Amino acid sequence: MLMRKEIPELKIKKIRKGARCIKERSYPIGNQAFFRVYKGNILVLTVVAEEMINDLQVLLHTDLNGKWEDLSFTETKKGEFSIKVPLNNSGLYRFKVKYSFNGGSTWYWDNVPYTSFYVDPPSMKDIKMYTFIPTISGPIKDWIKLLHHIKNLGFNSVHLLPITELDTSESPYSAHDLFNIDYSYKNPNDTRDLFDQFEEFVEEAKKLEIKLCIDLVLNHIGITSRVARFCSDWIATDSNEKDTHKRAGCWDGLKWVRWEDLALIKFDHADKRIRHEIWYYMKKYALFWANYANYTGGMVRLDNLHSTNIPFFHYLMEALRREYPDLIVFGELFTDPITTEKMVFENGLNLLLATPWFSGYAHQMRDFIKFIHNNYNKIRYMFPINSHDSGSPSQEYGHVEATIPRYVICALMGTGYTGMSQGVEYGLQKKINFIGRQKKIEISTNTWGVDFCSIFKKIHQIFDQNEMFKLGGNIKFIDDNHPAILAVYRFDHHNTNKGFIILSNLDTTSEHQIEIDFKTHLPFALNTELLEKFSDRKILITDSIIKINLAACGTLIFEI
Repeated sequence: MLMRKEIPELKIKKIRKGARCIKERSYPIGNQAFFRVYKGNILVLTVVAEEMINDLQVLLHTDLNGKWEDLSFTETKKGEFSIKVPLNNSGLYRFKVKYSFNGGSTWYWDNVPYTSFYVDPPSMKDIKMYTFIPTISGPIKDWIKLLHHIKNLGFNSVHLLPITELDTSESPYSAHDLFNIDYSYKNPNDTRDLFDQFEEFVEEAKKLEIKLCIDLVLNHIGITSRVARFCSDWIATDSNEKDTHKRAGCWDGLKWVRWEDLALIKFDHADKRIRHEIWYYMKKYALFWANYANYTGGMVRLDNLHSTNIPFFHYLMEALRREYPDLIVFGELFTDPITTEKMVFENGLNLLLATPWFSGYAHQMRDFIKFIHNNYNKIRYMFPINSHDSGSPSQEYGHVEATIPRYVICALMGTGYTGMSQGVEYGLQKKINFIGRQKKIEISTNTWGVDFCSIFKKIHQIFDQNEMFKLGGNIKFIDDNHPAILAVYRFDHHNTNKGFIILSNLDTTSEHQIEIDFKTHLPFALNTELLEKFSDRKILITDSIIKINLAACGTLIFEI
């Protein structure tokens, strides 16, 4: 006999979509509208009513405090309402405004979608990251000594390439055992467990207030790893391979680069039981190593994130956020802008890697800096001079002396997140090869006649002492699209008469002259005194147009 299904009751809600009432909002609106703020700050929101309405009440409906609740706006002047909410927890939150015309008897929703916002950990306010290469740095006791060198240079974060047990290729990104440290890092004559030795390094980093960035390799595993040998059904198959393991790889421009030493993990396995095994194990791997990063107030780096299985990525992010709400999640994500924004929005990525070494010319770098600042309210970019995967500054930019003007750009024209890889502070001409169990490489002062270490310390000192370098949207280009020189004005949001004029010549062979029209570009009056930070030389602006000659690879930093 045919049985009719039950018809559910449609409950009439007391609150409904209202007519247009709010004409101005201090926050973004629209589908997937979101912005970023820091834990510990005060969230200030303002709305302005369409017309002067007596007895108008405005509430903020939000899950900011872990549950949905209504918080009251205050009418600061007729028709304008503001609210100040302390931000006590990191995470993704939402809000929507509602209002009443009759003392709260009837409520209406603001006729726009919910707005989302991310509360980032306070440890993310500024990051100066040193990429540390374990395979050339000796045993763990030597890493501890190197931490003091890194701290002395002014860095506050260390990106530690994977230290898991190496597979046959001896690449840190080809693990043999995800839950073991490679024996080559063991301290000689130290009978303690390798994790005990590593945890001493972690404790020293925390004592020095250095945030650790732990690299997580989620997509692939060594072809002779424990996983590949004992759980071969976790690996994607390729009948053309002798071991039947499908090789991982990536797109490099228009060609596919195949990694011969890496087996691709099959996160989308058709068997639900096996898929659960893989997801659970890889989640445990991520949480295990994230524990060390979280202990130092640091971050995890998601290697090759653009290749990660998206459903697994959602699953992992939920687990990381649940266990470590103040952990910074840093993604190596190379994809189109729409996909990038979607992944950041849906998963709460805190930080993405920028690649300035692909911007060799002044016009390219200028556009890249504008892009980073224009996206600052939604997406935060780590803006290092190079990475362990890129060449050295000398290889990327044509001469080792390009290091200084390029680092000035990355540190003082970015938005508060910068860094470099090991050896750059000594002017190494070639990148360090991080593959292979190698003998410790002794790196000492360069032979170029340039004290790079002292200059980096000075740049970091300027960075640390001025909040404007840790913000976005507070930059103005004053170089009139010069073909070789980048010149910017960095200003204080609260006082545009206070700031820095920064110039860098990207040409490695020639001196260039630039004319700066102070009357057109800058807000301060003539007879303003500028202090050049490297030389402590003072100059007085007595003309509306000044001409500056900048040597090849030259840089000037003027404080107003």
